Amino acid sequence: MKMNSSIIRRIVLGGVVGTGLYFGPFLPNPILWPNAVLNVFPHRNHKHRQKLTLGPEEVSQNAEMPVSKVSIIIPVYNEGAINFGKSLERLDISTHGKSLAEVVIVDAGCSDDTMAALDSVDLKIPLKVTKSSSGRGQALSAGAERATGDILLFLHADTVLPYGYDDTLRQNLADKSVLMSAFSFEINKENLNEDGSNSSFVNSLKRLEFFTNIRARYLWLPYGDQALAMRKSAYKSIGGVRNLKMMEDFEMVSRVRRIALASGGRIEILPDKAKCSARRWEKNGIVRNSILNWTFVAAYVWGGISPDKIFEYYYR
Repeated sequence: MKMNSSIIRRIVLGGVVGTGLYFGPFLPNPILWPNAVLNVFPHRNHKHRQKLTLGPEEVSQNAEMPVSKVSIIIPVYNEGAINFGKSLERLDISTHGKSLAEVVIVDAGCSDDTMAALDSVDLKIPLKVTKSSSGRGQALSAGAERATGDILLFLHADTVLPYGYDDTLRQNLADKSVLMSAFSFEINKENLNEDGSNSSFVNSLKRLEFFTNIRARYLWLPYGDQALAMRKSAYKSIGGVRNLKMMEDFEMVSRVRRIALASGGRIEILPDKAKCSARRWEKNGIVRNSILNWTFVAAYVWGGISPDKIFEYYYR
C-alpha cells in the first residue's frame, strides 16, 4: 500500500522536529556551527582514533612520555566505606606512574562511614583529603584548589578507569590544541543485580553507550562520568568549575567547547573506556533516567532553570 505525499511529509517533519528537540539542548551556539562541522569531521583519521592507553609491556618502551603530575580529584558523598574502598583500590591498580600522581578526596558532607575507607586501604598513590560544602561544583572546585598536579582529572567515585589512564592523559594533553580530554563511555556490567542482569536490560545499556559516545565524540559533549581531564593552566584560563550544585560538568564542558570552537582547539574523546556504575539505571530504569537527564539539560539550556532547582528536584 502506497503512502500519499502528505503522510510522508508529516513523517519527515516529525522526524526532523523530534531530532531537533532531542539534540537541540546539546548543540553549540548556531554561530559556531560552521566551526563545529569543520573541526569534528576532519579528525576521522586523527590520533584519537588510535589506541592511546599503554599496556604493561609497552610502558617501559615509552621513554619520551611527557612528565606531568596527574591530580585525581574525587568528590564523595555517602558512597559507603566498602564501595569507596574498592574504588580506591581499583584506582591504585590502574595508575601506572604512582609517584607522578596524587589523589585528592573531597568530603562533600558525608554522613555515613564513607571516609572510614581511608583507614582500611593501602594506597601507593599519595593522598590528600579536603572538605567542601554540599554540591558537585563546590566539591570539584575545592579539590582543584588543593591539587598540585599539571593535569587535573575529575573522577566520579564509582567510575573505573582503564589501566595506564595517567600515561594516556599525559600523552594526549601534551597537544596544546586539546583543551579537555574524556574517556569513552561504558557502563560497568560486572555487578548487575538479578533484575538488571537479563539480556534485554544489558542490550539496552549497550545502546545507551553507543548513543552517548556519538554525542560525546561528535558534539564534543562528554559528561562527568567519562572522567574529564584538563591541564591545570587551561582549567585556570577558562575560570575553573562553577560553584553549581548540579549541571557543573555540562556547564564547564559547554564553556570549553565554545572556547575550543572559537579558537581552533578541541575536546578529545579517547577510545579507551571509563566504566560508570550501573546503579542509577538499575534504580530508575533506562528510559526514565534518560528522560530525566534530557529534561534537566533542556530546562537548564532552554528554560533558564537554576541548577539549584534541578538539584532539589533530583534529590527530593
